Amino acid sequence: MNQQALPPTPQQFQPSLALQAAVDQHQQQQQHQQQQSQQQQQQHHQQVVDLQGLEPHNHHSQLSSPDAKPQQQRQLDHSSRSTDLSPEPPSPIVTLLREGYEAGQRFKFSKGKFPTMETFLHFACLKFEIPVRDALVLGKLTLRYLLDGQLLDVTDADGWDMAADDLQSGRATAITLRGLPPYPPHFYVPPPQALGALPPGVVTDHLHAQIRTRKRKRRSDASAHPQPDSPEQLSMRQEQRDVWEAALKHGGQQAAWASLDRTTKTRYIRVLEIMEAICGSRDYVLNPMQIACPVCGRFCKLKVIADQQLYNLFGGPQHMNNVHISKCQDPAVIAAAQELIARYDLIVRKGRKGSELGPISEATRQTLVPPPPRDGDEFLPHPDKIVGTPIGDGVGIVRNGAGFVNVGVASPGQQLQVVQAQAAAAAAAAAAAGVPVTVPVQGHTLAQYAAHFAQGEQA
Repeated sequence: MNQQALPPTPQQFQPSLALQAAVDQHQQQQQHQQQQSQQQQQQHHQQVVDLQGLEPHNHHSQLSSPDAKPQQQRQLDHSSRSTDLSPEPPSPIVTLLREGYEAGQRFKFSKGKFPTMETFLHFACLKFEIPVRDALVLGKLTLRYLLDGQLLDVTDADGWDMAADDLQSGRATAITLRGLPPYPPHFYVPPPQALGALPPGVVTDHLHAQIRTRKRKRRSDASAHPQPDSPEQLSMRQEQRDVWEAALKHGGQQAAWASLDRTTKTRYIRVLEIMEAICGSRDYVLNPMQIACPVCGRFCKLKVIADQQLYNLFGGPQHMNNVHISKCQDPAVIAAAQELIARYDLIVRKGRKGSELGPISEATRQTLVPPPPRDGDEFLPHPDKIVGTPIGDGVGIVRNGAGFVNVGVASPGQQLQVVQAQAAAAAAAAAAAGVPVTVPVQGHTLAQYAAHFAQGEQA
């Protein structure tokens, strides 16, 4: 007899008490983990909101996007790192100039990068590709910068501290390196440790690297000319040209001269000194816009206002080469033009001084035309400060407010307003009192005046 199986009772499906307890414990653990995960997300959410300053509802909408989490996480990490560091002062852009040359080097200045004057001098030599063979070379270099209309010289550590503060704060935007030798055909710069004047660890890595020897191509002709200045400088000079022409049209040369800035006036005075060194007279420079050819007397426009290169007159295939050498049949004129171009090349391009070259030859002097007569509307700066002691023939050395030697005229019989004294103390007292004395000039050249002036400065 077959026995049919009875259906299972409900009691057979109930789990045991031990199994039920295990299931309940597992569910409680899952709920606890979910709560902890939610709390962590809320804490992270609140931290990001506090750091970014966002409202909770705005941040929640950003948090839901797939690209928001990585960006906010990066901002959180960056904020956590930057809170421990003090912000560094901004590095101003400073122009490094070389005395006697137009082009400059722009760089970011930081006082921490140049703690001593020696470190900055070595950096400046590298910028201008000048050999620094030993510490004695650095000892001959000085710095000069313009602050509030006054030229300041930097010669020691105390002066460098003040100059670095002025450059770091932006009060001074340019500094000039003085006493450099002319550019050599080849050079080699040793590492700073070889100088013996730089402590280790105060210069950046690029100063430690040895610089490969470079060779410059020598060119016998005068066509090699320095590259033009930056567009910013050319734009500023064009503005000065417009100001000059507008003031000249309405008020004459006096008003035009007064409208120029100090930089342009300084460049013009430098043009006078260069022309004096080339051909023996500064009277060929008519104004900051025009210059007369000393061979034929033709008026030539300066390439830019107060152009210290005088390129339109002497440089390359310009007036002197094109008119007085290539198209001229007179041997005397050709020889005179060639001598002037050679002097121009040495003074402007190679940094030589007029006192080193000596006067022009007598044959060239007889070939040159006299300077054009002045119209009486003189705008040259007048001497307002005496330095040093008077020199021979009763003539004193004077200096104008821009810091340049001003000897006025150098022809016998003409007059020069100077302050005359017998000693430095008496000269200073006379200058303070503002008492001018008129004395004759005994034919001294500008180079002789400058030489006496330099001796007085060193003394």
